[in-house]
Amino acid sequence: MLSVYFDGGCPLCVREVAVYRRQSPADVRWENLAAPELHIPRATDGYQPARDVLLRRFHVHTADGRWLHGAPAFAVLWARLGWPWRALSLIGRLPGGLWCMDVVYALFLRARPSLQGLVWHLVRPEAVPWDMVAAIRSDQAGETGAVWIYRAMRLFNRAPELQSLLTEHQAQEAQHLQAMNQLLPWRFRSRLLPLWRVAGFMTGMVGALGGRRWTLATIASVERFVDRHYQEQIEYLSTRTDPMQSLTENNTAADCATGTCTLPRRMAELGDHPDLISLLRAFREDELRHRDDAVAGLADAYGDRRDGIFVGANAERSRLLAVWCKMVERGSEIAVQFAKAL
Repeated sequence: MLSVYFDGGCPLCVREVAVYRRQSPADVRWENLAAPELHIPRATDGYQPARDVLLRRFHVHTADGRWLHGAPAFAVLWARLGWPWRALSLIGRLPGGLWCMDVVYALFLRARPSLQGLVWHLVRPEAVPWDMVAAIRSDQAGETGAVWIYRAMRLFNRAPELQSLLTEHQAQEAQHLQAMNQLLPWRFRSRLLPLWRVAGFMTGMVGALGGRRWTLATIASVERFVDRHYQEQIEYLSTRTDPMQSLTENNTAADCATGTCTLPRRMAELGDHPDLISLLRAFREDELRHRDDAVAGLADAYGDRRDGIFVGANAERSRLLAVWCKMVERGSEIAVQFAKAL
């Protein structure tokens, strides 16, 4: 009996083991080091490796009670698999073969964190319910556009007193985007992200070039739509009855207190569904603050309760701004539909 020990919490390791297992004989046992009840046997000479030692390198425990790690472990396993693997195992029998294999394995271990991150983003288990993937894709696309709106506004801002507000809003939108990127693997993100960046930049540029009123009114219009968009998702999730979609009892709420919205370890490493309601509520509250900041700025400067759009000496300019705000909200609705589909 040959026992193979692997890290069940490593997506790359799990997929590598899956390839081996399809060709392995019945007398090869696969031991998941992530299982807390796993018993680690002693070698015939009394050696018993610690769990963290087994996690760092590839190990096998042979039928005669020996522990092998690195290249010798691979050679023993490959010799038990299909003919391509048996051919690779012959390298270990050549002079210096095991040494060369160990060098290559050491290089792989150095690159494994980067490779694991790539695999995680491409093929990890979905961290959201299937019926929410399209909605979260539109959220990720929207947060991408929001970051570029504020970038353009800061670049073309004609009201220096707004710079601190724009900087604060952009930082929060960047936190939202970072969390959405954690939540949604690359293969599920919108294929139109370059378009959303350009659209966001153009929206922010037009608002900023229009001056203080246009900047604040653009922010208020965008955030009014985002409020409705997030609220629809929150209400939908609130009606779900599947307990797997809400892991509040496992303390899986997002943590944004450190300046970045860090998703909980349980979701980030094990691929379980996070508490999406908690995440979306936190984001909606931020967006509402952005809207209220913009509305308050308009009220203070122009004394109007309707966001300052229809007041002022230049009525024609106010009507033009009203049309622009309607275009922003309608454009946001159209963008969401495209992001859900593509």
